[in-house]
Amino acid sequence: MILNCSTNCLPLIYLGVPLSGRKPRRSNWSTLIGIVRSRLSPWKSTYLSLGGRLTLLNSVLSTVPVYWISVFKLPIWVLNKIYKIRRDFLWKGPELGPKGIRPVAWNRICRPRKLGGIGILNLQEFNKALLGKWWWKLITNPNSYFAKISKFNYLKRNPIRFLYQPPPRNKSYFWVGIH
Repeated sequence: MILNCSTNCLPLIYLGVPLSGRKPRRSNWSTLIGIVRSRLSPWKSTYLSLGGRLTLLNSVLSTVPVYWISVFKLPIWVLNKIYKIRRDFLWKGPELGPKGIRPVAWNRICRPRKLGGIGILNLQEFNKALLGKWWWKLITNPNSYFAKISKFNYLKRNPIRFLYQPPPRNKSYFWVGIH
């Protein structure tokens, strides 16, 4: 108790993300989806213009899952649910019907403005980039604690060659996501 911190054992919640030795359960992913959904109430879309909804979407809904996607590879079903929440919020304004007309495909909207999109963050690509930063840290700073622990536990061989091998089955969900 030198640092005056409490000790705990796995599984635990750290900064809103469940940490354990196994793959997060469906209920954990549902928590993330609920957090994203709770950030935007339906009334907000009725009082904002399309530009206002786009700004709120980029500032709130794109940043809520960032810590999760920097630690875990999000399953496709989770990404699809988050995309649906974001898509519905963007297109359901006061002038649209109850179904919410979607005049442009979501993958086109997620393109950068230079490529004809409106610059909404593509969470799947962002997830890959954030998990790729762990490899970058491993390769560029081989003397860090993260690199030493990773090499001891997972990388008995060269880390560069490990990128091209099939993902290991008996490793942590974090490590499989990085792989």
